Amino acid sequence: MSRAEDLADAAADQLRRDIERTAANLLRWLREKVGDRYDTLDRAHALAIGQELGEQLGRLGFQDASQRVLTSFEWIAAQVRRDLRSELGASFTSVSLDGLRPLVSRVARGLIVQQGLAGARAREVLFAMVAAGRPREDALQAVAEAARAKLGRIVTEVATSFHAFLREGLVSQAEASGIDLFTYGGPDDEVTRPFCADHVHKVYTSSDLDEEDNGQDLAPTSRFLGGYGCRHRLEPISVTAARALPAHRIGGREARAIVKGIRLGRNEAVWVARNRGKVVGGKIVRARARAAG
Repeated sequence: MSRAEDLADAAADQLRRDIERTAANLLRWLREKVGDRYDTLDRAHALAIGQELGEQLGRLGFQDASQRVLTSFEWIAAQVRRDLRSELGASFTSVSLDGLRPLVSRVARGLIVQQGLAGARAREVLFAMVAAGRPREDALQAVAEAARAKLGRIVTEVATSFHAFLREGLVSQAEASGIDLFTYGGPDDEVTRPFCADHVHKVYTSSDLDEEDNGQDLAPTSRFLGGYGCRHRLEPISVTAARALPAHRIGGREARAIVKGIRLGRNEAVWVARNRGKVVGGKIVRARARAAG
């Protein structure tokens, strides 16, 4: 596992902890807000408290959690650059913010929406608890738990976006360096999805994967791979290294054509044309790009 993947997993874990902390803070706030008035709390007072819940979730920790999520994208992008330099042995330009910004914006919008949904759900539970005459502590804990559960639904989406983000950074930069082939890396165990089990350890181009449907309504497949919570990754591999693999390990149609020498990979062709005659890695670029992986 790369350092960037470690960062993505750590950031998702931090979000889980932040949500737990936000829910605990909400419970304390509710106890202070309601105080000893719970038994005489009418619908009007419950409505007044309920209207504050969405905003309070932000103040009690979820706003800070959301900002940490967005900052984590910057850390992951920086680490992707370091991982690529280490893995491919070359200097790369910065990961393109133009390519990555839409994904970050979508996550930012999702965090805002989820806070609103959590506030609405907590409000519903508060009204129901008051109407049913439930004991004060049971009611307030139920409200905090409802908010926690609703906020928690964003964690899988954020974690999935972190990994799609780092794949976007890795794949786009590797392709800009003339790499066309990628090994579908990661575990093959009892919890591996059928889609990933069919692809793991095989070689594809990003176009090969994008022609496939992962069944999770998440595209492009080259960035989301198996979908929500996917633990797999794409690892750049050179044509030379791919040719040393058994034929069944070349999983994509375009990848097979490149490995068999039927065609030059489109990224490699662009890289060669741009660098023809230059000295790269101690060699003059002529027909085939330098090996990677």
